[in-house]
Amino acid sequence: LYVVAVDAAARRVVAGPRAALAIDTVDLGAVNWLVGPPASEIGVRLRSTGRVVPATVDRDAARIDFAEPEFGVARGQAAVVYAGDRILGGGTIVATHATDPASGSRLASTI
Repeated sequence: LYVVAVDAAARRVVAGPRAALAIDTVDLGAVNWLVGPPASEIGVRLRSTGRVVPATVDRDAARIDFAEPEFGVARGQAAVVYAGDRILGGGTIVATHATDPASGSRLASTI
């Protein structure tokens, strides 16, 4: 099992299978666009040595939706947005969201 969520206020740790760690969407804070409004379909790099993964961005909501769920995504990480090899901007991940693999329903913000 893996830690999939922490509820500090309730002093509760939620454990689940690896599939529960799959993140569909992230919300960004401290967003900085270097080049005009980003295209709706973009690439995102979550780690300096990671690959650029396809995603869509809602610039008004500062939200990124991954084409395929990503693993190892956490609040506090940087998300850099690309159009091809050109950096458009990015921000700091302030919330992550996942879909429950069993029910298909959206889970609360995860760790």
